[in-house]
Amino acid sequence: MVHQGQILAVAFSPDGKAVLTGSGDNAARLWNAADGAPIGKPMVHQGAVLAAAFSPDGRTILTGSGDNTARLWNAADSSSIGTAIQHSNLVLAVAFSPDGKAVLTGSEDNTARLWNAADGAPIGKPMVHQGTVWAVAFSPDGKAVLTGSGDNTAQFWNAADGKPIGKPMVHQGAVPAVAFNPDGKTILTGSWDNTARLWHAPTVITGTPRRITLWTQVITSMELIEESDLIRALDAKTWQERRRQLSELGGPPIR
Repeated sequence: MVHQGQILAVAFSPDGKAVLTGSGDNAARLWNAADGAPIGKPMVHQGAVLAAAFSPDGRTILTGSGDNTARLWNAADSSSIGTAIQHSNLVLAVAFSPDGKAVLTGSEDNTARLWNAADGAPIGKPMVHQGTVWAVAFSPDGKAVLTGSGDNTAQFWNAADGKPIGKPMVHQGAVPAVAFNPDGKTILTGSWDNTARLWHAPTVITGTPRRITLWTQVITSMELIEESDLIRALDAKTWQERRRQLSELGGPPIR
């Protein structure tokens, strides 16, 4: 499998039948994993292809490039999907959400961003570091994302609103590699400080304010008294009613 430039990114299709490569010749290409024969036409950027990924169903390809864009492609015919996903600097990392509906990009512009996989439209606000975002990953349930940066930290974020969760995970060097344990409870980071570290993943709480309030009342058996800083214990009848209401809203708002 030969390009006209250095190979900078590789990925297997989910079924293992195809291989995806990204190159310094400004192209990504598909190849037959059985014999290395090319499949379809090159997927061309205006800069080196620095990152590449398949969607979970193998039908869509995501590439990140030195032309400051990421692009979505149809794996069946290598045609582009939607408009280019635009950053203000190199796109160094890309990932699909587990359900394939969203994509995540990391850039030398110090941001990671979420986008709609159907058309490349932005989702929420940028997730901002103080250095290049070298690595990105979705949690197994898709409710959180993880970024690794040149600011010597990894950060956990809520995928629903792009807000940070918990404190940064600090190394003594840039963090160019991040990963989740398959159960989503543990994070692994790799750093230029010559260490890899394991961390507990913070719990993501999602849901409406009412659902979160009911959940808090049910697990504590207490509630805040309106328009005061005081709390009171719930009697058994009230607690049962709050538990019923929480159940109707979908139960505890945790991932």
